[in-house]
Amino acid sequence: MNFPAWAQDGCLLPGGEPLLRNDLGGIIHHARGKGIYVSVSSNGKLVPEKIELLRNVNKIKLSLDGQQDVHDRIRGKGSFFSVMNAIQCCYDNSISTSIQCVLLKYNLHSIDYVLNIARKFHSQVSFQPSIQKLLWSEEQNPIVPLPGEYMNAINYIIRRKRESAPVLNSFSGLKYLYNWPNNTKIGCSAGILSCNVEPNGKIFACDRVQYLDFNSDSAFKNYNNAKGQFKDIKLIRKCYQCWGALQVEFNLICSFNFEAILNYWRISRNRRKGIPQKKINKN
Repeated sequence: MNFPAWAQDGCLLPGGEPLLRNDLGGIIHHARGKGIYVSVSSNGKLVPEKIELLRNVNKIKLSLDGQQDVHDRIRGKGSFFSVMNAIQCCYDNSISTSIQCVLLKYNLHSIDYVLNIARKFHSQVSFQPSIQKLLWSEEQNPIVPLPGEYMNAINYIIRRKRESAPVLNSFSGLKYLYNWPNNTKIGCSAGILSCNVEPNGKIFACDRVQYLDFNSDSAFKNYNNAKGQFKDIKLIRKCYQCWGALQVEFNLICSFNFEAILNYWRISRNRRKGIPQKKINKN
């Protein structure tokens, strides 16, 4: 679990795959009962069978990296069918969705395809670069794109956003992400206005930076509640590598970036209107 979901009180329940948790329904119910905006990330496979549980969430975030051959190459055979089935299922049940597309060396030509899927299902796409090292390790990620080709892709996404394509990132966020993989300073809210709560109950300012502490019991005291852990959270003093699209947007908003705030306001306004109900043929 991590906070925030954009710039309001909220939580994102991310992957692995949160729909595998037997207590997910209780977590969602408790958070919504507290008036918290809840977003759930999923690979889509379990969405149809868990659709009743998911009716109470504000948004489902699904990963789509391109056409079937591209997406399955990146995420495994059959994964494209799962995510497309999930998008259709959410649309049929009037559950709001967003799409995350990670830019890799295999899918830089798939940007328009993903945007067209988003437009078809009244969704939006957040684009972000892949991380250079595999999650929670020092091993190099073998499918990162070449920096020059990646920059061309970001410039193309900026152009498509100017043409009113359903791009979730702000222009300021995209311009920041353009600098990947070079060190690029950004104001960070991690540990102050946002945090990560791991399945084992440990709270981090940012798991991408503090992953070495994940299995280190010596880094944590025994607390009776999350409040104590959050109060003593280890802050990140110096970080120049923030490539998660949503965290970048939140950091820009908290830094009073006007364009990012305006982009968020527009997205929130559209979200409050809700997605169109699917027309049901009563014949």
